[in-house]
Amino acid sequence: TLTFPGSTSTQAWRFTIYLSLLSTIHHLLSTNQTATKRDIFYQHVSLFRTQAVVDKAVEELAATFSVPRSALGIVAAAKGMVKGGMRIVMAGGESVECSATATLIPPGIQVERIELRDEVEWVLLVEKEATFQRLDIGKNGIAITGKGYPDVATRELLVRLAAMGKRVFALVDLDPHGIEIMATVRFGSRAMAHEGVALCVEELTWIGVRYEDLVGVVENSREGLLGLTLRDRQKAMGMLARTWIEEVPEWKVTLQRMLFCGVKAEIEILGE
Repeated sequence: TLTFPGSTSTQAWRFTIYLSLLSTIHHLLSTNQTATKRDIFYQHVSLFRTQAVVDKAVEELAATFSVPRSALGIVAAAKGMVKGGMRIVMAGGESVECSATATLIPPGIQVERIELRDEVEWVLLVEKEATFQRLDIGKNGIAITGKGYPDVATRELLVRLAAMGKRVFALVDLDPHGIEIMATVRFGSRAMAHEGVALCVEELTWIGVRYEDLVGVVENSREGLLGLTLRDRQKAMGMLARTWIEEVPEWKVTLQRMLFCGVKAEIEILGE
């Protein structure tokens, strides 16, 4: 809750932050422009002090107005990448062909439409960029990477493709972070809960890495595997306490097995 005038210097500072952000948002919407959170931070570094302050304030404003962040004219810097038989047609009329080379995924607000080749049948979300770059997906698929946790633009593209009837698969590390990446895509992130199901791919299918995939790959029961860290265990326990875990019993059993065995594996183990 913000009050004016504040009774302390901190309250006055917070009020100024939100007032500055609202002024920036008004300008962006009035001029039909967009800006990244990083751009906004560098406009008033002395005021905001850290990038985290801007990030939190922007998400709180979006939640307050019950709109996605893009509706405020604020977009994320390009992070995710896509390749395969599709073309991205931008709002300005220009188009980006994705079949020849990997392309950065633009914010959804800048995308007019997606055009797919007739032979495209599926979409593969890959956790790691290095694995994504090595993949030969042929003519029937589209590969996408969020370079770790997918940003909003990456999730927006996944939702669009799923809405076009394309089945979405996920290839992630066999560790709590990999499970959490899938959970973010399927159920959304807590930080953006105000967007509801708008950024959720409900039919996401996990194809690996699973413990079953390691049979015949790892000759010794622990060769090529990594031990769980304390942070891994804490993250796994936290996910087991979430309400959505009951909707994906396979994920639940995997997390429980991970905690019991105390080991994890990275995607690269399948190529060894």
